Amino acid sequence: MDRSAPLGEPVTRTRAVRALIVVLCAAGMVAAAVAYRSERRLDEVKRLALVTVRAGADDAERDEARRRALDLVPGAKRLNPDSAVDVQVALFLEPDNRAAGRMLERLTRREPENIFLWLLLTRKRQREGDLAAARRSYARASELDSRLPAD
Repeated sequence: MDRSAPLGEPVTRTRAVRALIVVLCAAGMVAAAVAYRSERRLDEVKRLALVTVRAGADDAERDEARRRALDLVPGAKRLNPDSAVDVQVALFLEPDNRAAGRMLERLTRREPENIFLWLLLTRKRQREGDLAAARRSYARASELDSRLPAD
């Protein structure tokens, strides 16, 4: 104990440190809760996305799953800034095929080293019949991984 300090100062400092610890713990709990909630929303978006392509699901069920998943997207992206949520939207939830293709193109610009995205874009372009664009995106994927088979 510092003898030159006033008698009440060590107690005040101890209380301040304890209060700071409580505040930091509370902030950590809030951050963990937000992360947990965001991750659960991502899981639910993925589950609902699969409903949209499930055999035996009727159109009403698919439309409801699509609507619910799209409602969850902003919350799922809050702490998942990578492409996982957008991939679900582009592949399963976006009803406009052109918009889905543009979304995949934006994702490859945002994550140009992500081979998975380039392969998804290649497949999308193949299905659309745009073989020249499919070859270009596959060429980029091949640059990233030389072990890919030649097109």
